[in-house]
Amino acid sequence: MTSLREPSTDVPATSDELEEQRHLELNKEVARQVVERIFVKGEDGAIDELISTEFKPYTFGPMPPGREGLREGMRRAHQGVSDPEFTIHEMVAEGDKVAVRLSTSARHTGTFMGLPPTGRRYQIDEMHIFGIRDGQVVEHWHVFDKGDLMRQLTDDPAEDGGGKGVPPAKGGGGAGHRENRDEWDIE
Repeated sequence: MTSLREPSTDVPATSDELEEQRHLELNKEVARQVVERIFVKGEDGAIDELISTEFKPYTFGPMPPGREGLREGMRRAHQGVSDPEFTIHEMVAEGDKVAVRLSTSARHTGTFMGLPPTGRRYQIDEMHIFGIRDGQVVEHWHVFDKGDLMRQLTDDPAEDGGGKGVPPAKGGGGAGHRENRDEWDIE
């Protein structure tokens, strides 16, 4: 049986290893800024700074590539919800990809995903993968449990603790459904 050896700690990292680690940390910071400045705050200028003109959104529903499609999608999303909160639980970076596992909550105060405003607060879990090149996001994938979100926004308030705005269940876990592709298609 072969036993694993602990890596040596007395050998300094090579400059290539240090550069790769720096690259990964910079990419994670780009992803963190996209979540905070674009998804949470809706900063229009951050789209020009952090999103490539070649941006490809693979799972945001019918959205054209490039910055303008994302800009329009974020405008519609922010018209549909208020007080968004995103909590990043973990980030993993490898090469030019950054995976982010997070929880999202917001109050449904405008038309969102085709639903008229309910005033209800929801909470869901999400996974995002950002492809990053030269400090900008060039591609993005996103999954969440759309069924859980819709249930929180449409179920009878008597079933969710008396309609106190508390979601009936903590979000997610099923973040792989193909039906999530229209999250931002909220016309």
